[in-house]
Amino acid sequence: MPSLPKPTVVPHDVDLCILGIGVAYPPELITPDDFEESALKIFERSPALDQTLLVNRKTGIEQRAFLYGKGHPFHASSTPPSIEAISDAFRNEAVPKLAVPAAQRALADAGITTHDLTHVVCTTVTDSSNPGFDVHLIDALGISDNGVERCLLAGIGCAGGLAALRAAANTVLARRGECVNVLVVAMEVVSGFKTMELAHAVSQGQLNVAVSLFSDCAAALVLTSRDLGPAAYRVLGFTSCTLPGTRDLLRYDVNPFGWKAIISPKLPQMTSTSVRPLFDDLLRACGLGHLRPEDVDWALHPGGAAILRACGETLGLNADDHLRASWSVYRKRGNSSSATVISVLQTLRGGQHAADTLAARPSDAWKTAQEHEDDGSFVTEFWKSLDLSQLEAMAKGFHPSKLSCRANRDRYAAGCNAIVLELVFEDSTIWIARITAPLSQAGSIPSDEFLSRETESAAATMRYIRERTSIPVPTVFAYSATRDNPLGRQFIMMSALRGSHPQFRLSDINNDKLAADAKLVVDRYLRCLAQSYLELSELRFDRIGALYFDPNDDSKYTIGCFPESGLGPFDTAWDFYQARAEHMENEFLALADDSPEVREGRAFILWLYRLGIAPLSSSLDNRGPFLLAHLDLVAHNTLVDETGAITGIIDWDAGAVPVEVFATQVHDWSTNFCNPFHYKRHPHKMFDSTLREVQDTADRTLCLPSGRTLQEIRSSSTTYLVGPLDLLLGGPDMCSETLYADTMCRLVLGIDDPSSLKKNCQNRVVKEEEAEVPIPAAAPATAHNPPVQQLAVVPAQSDWRSLPVNPDPISTEVSGNTVTSRYPPCRTENGGIVFHGGLTFKITTVPRGEPRGDSEPARGEAEGR
Repeated sequence: MPSLPKPTVVPHDVDLCILGIGVAYPPELITPDDFEESALKIFERSPALDQTLLVNRKTGIEQRAFLYGKGHPFHASSTPPSIEAISDAFRNEAVPKLAVPAAQRALADAGITTHDLTHVVCTTVTDSSNPGFDVHLIDALGISDNGVERCLLAGIGCAGGLAALRAAANTVLARRGECVNVLVVAMEVVSGFKTMELAHAVSQGQLNVAVSLFSDCAAALVLTSRDLGPAAYRVLGFTSCTLPGTRDLLRYDVNPFGWKAIISPKLPQMTSTSVRPLFDDLLRACGLGHLRPEDVDWALHPGGAAILRACGETLGLNADDHLRASWSVYRKRGNSSSATVISVLQTLRGGQHAADTLAARPSDAWKTAQEHEDDGSFVTEFWKSLDLSQLEAMAKGFHPSKLSCRANRDRYAAGCNAIVLELVFEDSTIWIARITAPLSQAGSIPSDEFLSRETESAAATMRYIRERTSIPVPTVFAYSATRDNPLGRQFIMMSALRGSHPQFRLSDINNDKLAADAKLVVDRYLRCLAQSYLELSELRFDRIGALYFDPNDDSKYTIGCFPESGLGPFDTAWDFYQARAEHMENEFLALADDSPEVREGRAFILWLYRLGIAPLSSSLDNRGPFLLAHLDLVAHNTLVDETGAITGIIDWDAGAVPVEVFATQVHDWSTNFCNPFHYKRHPHKMFDSTLREVQDTADRTLCLPSGRTLQEIRSSSTTYLVGPLDLLLGGPDMCSETLYADTMCRLVLGIDDPSSLKKNCQNRVVKEEEAEVPIPAAAPATAHNPPVQQLAVVPAQSDWRSLPVNPDPISTEVSGNTVTSRYPPCRTENGGIVFHGGLTFKITTVPRGEPRGDSEPARGEAEGR
């Protein structure tokens, strides 16, 4: 060994962190048998080829990932593709399909956006074009105008990943005290050289080992010196040494068709004997000289099985323990040159290399057209009537390069009132077309007015969010909010997002049945969800309603009515809540029921709802700001990779809403102690904990006039009424006394059983004098029953239906924690709520768990007529 250079030690006052990691392998996985089969299709057997294929079976690699796989033109014959074709494919296929997803995953994992980046460092050995792929990556990420500094390292080979990390670390240290966020991306695409490598083995009669080892991959990480929360890794120091006499042990020879890898059999021994001195010297410099090789986990580059075995034996390392991540990546994906060590770091951390494989095309998860027909789908006849050739012609006209495409005629998806299908262009890019159907899933015929509003609002919302946040939403290429187009239906054409719907179950989460690897997936999902939630909270408006394009300037936006109900826009939250309550009453009290009991039960629920939202009339947040919310943000409207990172949020039924509605938009994770579905309580706490963590890390604070935090609002009973419960009441079959009377009485009245209230109230004459009915004391707060605000109300009449709940009180006064409202004469017949005129009603709020003294009972007062 030569004399070693002095290691670089990170100063104690610098927190040099790898904040996030992202890895992207191509989706096509090639087994040794697949590789041999493809080779024998284009080459005749020869001794050299047989030897090469024997090595292919003996490497110990189970699968490799190829971007240019089966059926690709590069492997159609024994004539290798030109270096020009390979270089073009590297820029036009590999960058968008590998480098961009890897970078996006690293940024999402780090919890920052592209706008936070100051530097980009890239490395590759499988392309030498100028400008390099870093320029194309920066353009694709949309940061070419951000003033980022870039650096491209070429020709370093397998050491490139760590070389790029060292360059990034030196950049951060040189800018000590400044805000520096460096994106490091390593990408290698070797599948373009497969035919050339095999052709060389056949023509030269030489064994080729390298052709059996390498995979395509892009891997990225974010390095920063800022304390932004939990880091994937912290960098304490680094060192590097060039060994004399090793120049020809590992090299790439240039030929007319690319680079041919030359690997010397001396490489494993040389590697194993040179690692220990560097390890000891670096740890001593970092003050960790007491550690031995077997005391730490290793992210050793898996150059080959012989290298891993030799290093393990020399250093005394166990393959299933100390080197587990390196061996795992090697077996599952082989060697990807510079990108491999970052993939090993991700695997060692707990991420799974296989999980980072790009998801297949969206339609793989959709039903076939025949399956839709067999299931009696409501859109079957509409699907058959669609002129897909016309759709393809329209898409070609909208494409920036006017490329031809073909609609997927085998599979499609059906929504509530639309179908979704794929358009595959000749450059292999995929668009999604969403086309409104003339019939809804419920069997009704949606109006053109509704479909037009829904289509325009969805297109405007996606474009608005994409312009102002880093939330992964589709790019809208074209839309029509009317039927005045060749297709004759409203439509949106947008980019396809890769990923699949989350597979975890909330019941397993609540019962703590998640395995360790599944918990990592859920944690990653919640972190991404919380980041998107906080970004949405920064989009604020002065009115309530859905987002539309400004009719005078489609680069601007305006707030209009909600598409389905037609309600709005509203200037205050109270107007919004009152309109929704009236809308529910008009819908549900007009229904024909089988029995008077059902009608009375429905009226009872709606009365409780009115009573519960009453305090919102005096909220300090009544006049905004109003926040943009996804109004159906459930698991099946998110897409994830297998690590749990969110790759897309879809189906944007959205609008600017009061903060209470915004707070509960993450419906699967927004419940509280009063939820009738008890298994959802633990997910609520999990999301709150993650939200608080991400909010503190990102230093993002939602400033409201009331001074409340999102966590406080999410856990309030009033918010639950206007959030999840309001949604559950949103259908005639769900507005049920049987399902919700107990829950709503607990929320609104502070009692657990409404039967006594209803029993005492039946068949009694309304009295003019005041009546006081004691309310049971609230149960003490516990870990499973957290303290929240509830309403304590004493009926002043003998019949709950005669209690005064009216959307338009004559006057409302607030004194301390008491709201006093005076109502005019009013009466609703036909089984509806009966209001007696000239009443004053007081509602007093008390903290849950706070005992009520006998001398000061909670009370409601009715002053006679």
